[in-house]
Amino acid sequence: MNVLKYGKPVVFLSKIRQTVVFLSRQERERYAFEAMQETFTCDEGVFRLVPRIDEETVRLNVKEMAGDIVGHLGGRPFLMIVLLEGAKPWAEWLLREFPVRPEVRYVKVSSYCGTETTGEVTLPRDWGVLAPDMPVLVVDDVLDSGLTLKAVKEDLENRGVRCVLMAVGVDKKPGRRVSVEADFRALEMGAEFLVGCGMDYNGHFRELPYIATVVFEGDHKKALQG
Repeated sequence: MNVLKYGKPVVFLSKIRQTVVFLSRQERERYAFEAMQETFTCDEGVFRLVPRIDEETVRLNVKEMAGDIVGHLGGRPFLMIVLLEGAKPWAEWLLREFPVRPEVRYVKVSSYCGTETTGEVTLPRDWGVLAPDMPVLVVDDVLDSGLTLKAVKEDLENRGVRCVLMAVGVDKKPGRRVSVEADFRALEMGAEFLVGCGMDYNGHFRELPYIATVVFEGDHKKALQG
């Protein structure tokens, strides 16, 4: 059993981080199986990872989302704001699909600690120069409670941006706490707490190339609610 302390990656996680980007599809599937067999313990209990969506499916859905974005914007130049850290892989996949690379800015926002949203969103003081008539595409890994994206959208609009569009990797509508919707989504899932493809559990599992659910022991049929 691995002891997962917040901010201190265990050996198994370090092995994934160091090698996963160089793995073939067959090797990635083997790591998925190993991850599912691994047991981790943290302050909230003992859990396993259950793979849900493979990398190929994720990429295909991102490609379709990119096409929707390009079609909606109709060739207009736009600014792409990537919310760190989770949105980085989704942004990279999107950029490969865009015929023309937009201006890209990476900004840090946060509202999660562990498996729960804190309810407080930390936004940057400066978004850089914003042109009122240039559309802004905000990219995030997951839309769950909606607190983060609602705060981001309102802040950008208050700064004069007339068109703020939101693209998310995963839309988890059951978790919504405020009225906000994504303009574009790659995947739609339930209330499970997800990791991989940028999504993390206190900084861990973000680098997994597939999406997995965190399932705590004692109730293997019920995924941790995010």
